[in-house]
Amino acid sequence: MYADESRRNKRVPTKPLPPYPTPAEVIRTLAQAIASKSATKRLEDAVRAPETDIRKLEGLIDTAIVNPVNRYIGAKAGGTLQRKLRRCLRRYLDTIASVSLEGVPRIEAVALLNGTLFVEYVSDLLINLHEHTEGPSLVALLKGKSALDTAFVWLKETKDGASHLAPTDAASKKAQGDLIWTWRNNKSLPDLQAIQRMIPPSRSAPEDGAPFRTLLLIARGIDWIKKQPGGRAFLQLMVDHMLLGSPDVADRFRQAAAASQKEQVSRFSPMLPAIEKIQHGLMRTSKKPTHAQQITRTALDEAHLASRQIGASFDNRFFLDWHEARWHVLSNDNVSALRRYKDAFEGCLFQGGDNQWEIIKEAMCVAAGQDKPDMVLLKNLKKAAILLRYELPVDVDGAEDPRNKHSDFVAPWEIPYWRDQFDKVFPPVGRFAQSHTERDTRHIGPLFIASQRFAKPDLKRRNRVIKVGDTWQKPIPQLVWFAQQGDVGAVKKLLDAGADVDQLSKSDESALLMAIQLMAPDVNGAKPEAGEAIFDLLRLHRHSVVTLNARTTKKRLTSLIEAVKTGRPDIVRALLDMGADPDLRGDTDLQTPLNTCLKRIASITRPESFFADIGQPPTSIEGLDGVRRHSNGLLGPGLGDIAKQLGATDEQCGACLGVAQRRLKQQMQRHYSPNHLREIALLLIDRGADPNATHQTPIHGYTPLMLAAEMNEGSLFDAMLNAGGDWKKTYDDPKSGKPINCALIAQGFGSTTVLARLRKEFSQVF
Repeated sequence: MYADESRRNKRVPTKPLPPYPTPAEVIRTLAQAIASKSATKRLEDAVRAPETDIRKLEGLIDTAIVNPVNRYIGAKAGGTLQRKLRRCLRRYLDTIASVSLEGVPRIEAVALLNGTLFVEYVSDLLINLHEHTEGPSLVALLKGKSALDTAFVWLKETKDGASHLAPTDAASKKAQGDLIWTWRNNKSLPDLQAIQRMIPPSRSAPEDGAPFRTLLLIARGIDWIKKQPGGRAFLQLMVDHMLLGSPDVADRFRQAAAASQKEQVSRFSPMLPAIEKIQHGLMRTSKKPTHAQQITRTALDEAHLASRQIGASFDNRFFLDWHEARWHVLSNDNVSALRRYKDAFEGCLFQGGDNQWEIIKEAMCVAAGQDKPDMVLLKNLKKAAILLRYELPVDVDGAEDPRNKHSDFVAPWEIPYWRDQFDKVFPPVGRFAQSHTERDTRHIGPLFIASQRFAKPDLKRRNRVIKVGDTWQKPIPQLVWFAQQGDVGAVKKLLDAGADVDQLSKSDESALLMAIQLMAPDVNGAKPEAGEAIFDLLRLHRHSVVTLNARTTKKRLTSLIEAVKTGRPDIVRALLDMGADPDLRGDTDLQTPLNTCLKRIASITRPESFFADIGQPPTSIEGLDGVRRHSNGLLGPGLGDIAKQLGATDEQCGACLGVAQRRLKQQMQRHYSPNHLREIALLLIDRGADPNATHQTPIHGYTPLMLAAEMNEGSLFDAMLNAGGDWKKTYDDPKSGKPINCALIAQGFGSTTVLARLRKEFSQVF
C-alpha cells in the first residue's frame, strides 16, 4: 500500500497502484529523462487521477515532450518524437487492453515490461532519433561509462561538431569547460535549455547545429537512465536487443505475464473454492438452477471473508465487485448493480486485460437502462473504451466541447442502443429463476415499413410529425417522409401549404437529404427522376445553414456527400451555392466530400483494387463500427462482438458481400462518369475543400492529396497543390512506422504523371 502525508502528518492509505504504469506515468518518466519542465502540473494531475482521454494524453506528449524539443533541439527531432511516441503509446495501450496482469504487483509488472516491451520501445525511439545525428553509434553511447562523455569526445574530435559549440571568451571558455566536465562525469545532467546554449542555432537557420543538439539529447537520456534503479541492466538489454535482435517481444511479454500470474495463485488459495463457484454460477448466458441465487450469494460472502484474511496483499478486488454487480443484475436489481460496476470499472483499469471490456460492456448496458442514465459514468466508461481501442471516438480531430460534458464521448443514439442491448448481454435465460423480466428491445434490427397509413399529406397540420414503422416506430416530419417516398405531388402540396423545409427528424434527416438520396445510383430504391423533381422544389426555398449541414446521428449521412454520390456536378454546385460546408465529414468513417469523390473515381478507373478493399468482411475498428451503425444492434453491442459474429458466419457473409459487390459495381459502371466526378472534385477544391484533411480509413493519416497521388490523377493533384496541398505531409506506414509522403506514394504506385509534376516543381522530391 502507498500513503500520502496529510496536514496532520497522518498516513492516509490510498489504492494500490495498478500493475501497468498508466500512460500519464510513462509520459512523465520520458519528460524527466529529457529534463523537460513543460506541463509539469498537468502531468502530475493526470498521474494522480489517471487520465483516460486519449486526446489529452496525446496533448501531454506534445506539451511536455515534443514542443520543448522542437523549441530547443530542432523540428526534426521533435517530429520524430511525436510520431514514435504516439505509435508507442498506441502499442502500449493495445497491450493493456488485451494482456491481463491481474494479481501481479506493480514492482514485478514493471520488471516484466522493462525486460520486454519497454526495451523495444526505447530502442526504436533512440534508433530513429539517432538518424538525425552524425555522431558515434548508439551502441557506443549505451556501452560507455558516460554517454555524454562519449558524445563530447566525438564533438571535439569532429571539426564541424567543435565549430558549433558556443563561441566564448577566455573566461567563459573556462566556465563552459567546467560545465562540460560535470556533464561528462555525470555530476549533473543538462536540461534542454542548457543543450541549446551549448550548441546554439543561428537566427537565420534554426536547424543549424540540430544534429549535434540531438546527439546530446540522446546522451542525456541514456545517462539519466543509468542513474535510475536497474538502469544499467536496462541499457544492457537494449544493447543486446540492438546487436542480437530478439523474438517477438509482445509474445514474450504475454508469456511472462501468464507465468507471473501463475506464481501468484498461491497468495489467493483461500479464495479459490469460492471463486470457482462464483465464476461458474454467475455466467451471464447459462441457465440457472432453482437455488443458484442463494448458492452464489453464499460464495460471494465467502470470497469477501477470504479477501479480508489475505489482507492488503489482495489487489484484485475488482473481480469481486464485478461479480457482485452481476449478482445484482441477475437478481433484477440494476440500481445496486450499478454502484458495484462503478467500483469494478475503476479497479480493473490498467490490469484487467480483456476483462476491462467485459466490465465496460456490462456497465454500459446497465447504466443506459436506468430511468435517468448516469451520464458521468457513461462518459467515463466510453472514454476508457476509446483509450483501449474497444470503441471509437464520437468524432475525429475534435477538441472536447466545454459546453457539453457528455455528448463529446457518448452520442445521443448510443444510450437507447446500449439500453436495448441489455437482453443480448444478460439474456433472460441466464437470470435467476426468481428474476425473469422481459424488456423492450424492439429497436434492434431494421425498421420495416409495410403499412401505408400515410398515403396523403395533412395540409392543415403541415408540419405534423408522424410515426412510421411496423417493427418499431420512428417519429418523422411528414415533409421528410413524403420526400423519402419520392412522392412529388405530396411534397409540392406541403410546400405550397407552407411546410417548414428546416424541420428535421429525430435522426437529423431533412427532406433535402431524402431527395438527394433518391438520385444516388448505389442506393436501394433509387428514384432519380422523383428525387430530382423534389430537389428542384426544395431548392426554391431558403434552407438554414443548420439544415444544409445536418449530419444524421447514426449513419452520419450529409446532404453534400450524398450529392457527391449522385455523380452529378449540377447537384453538388447547387448545394454549395445554397451554403453547404465543402469540408463537412460524413458516412460512418467520417470522410470529407473530396475524399469521397476521389474514391468514387477510383471505383471507375481502378475497379479491381477498389472492390478488393470492400469485398471482404471488415476487420478494422472503423469498418466494424460501420457495420454496427447499419445493423442496428443485430450483431451484438460491441465491435468485438460484431467481429466474432462476422467471423462465425464468414462463408455466408462473403457470399452476401459478393452479391452486393457485383450489384454495386454494375450500378457504378453504368451511372458514373469519371469526368463528371473529376468536375465535382475540382468544384469542391475551388470552394475551399481541404486537400490535406487526414482520414482514418483505409489508412490512418491518408489525405485527398495522397489519394490523388496514388491514383495518378494529375489534374486533380495539380489543383490541390495550387489550393495549398502539402506533398511533404506524411502518414505512418502501418508495418514499418516510417513516414510516407506523396512523392513516395507516387513512386510506389508508379504514378508517372504526378511524379513528373513533383520533379518539375520541387527539386527536393527525392
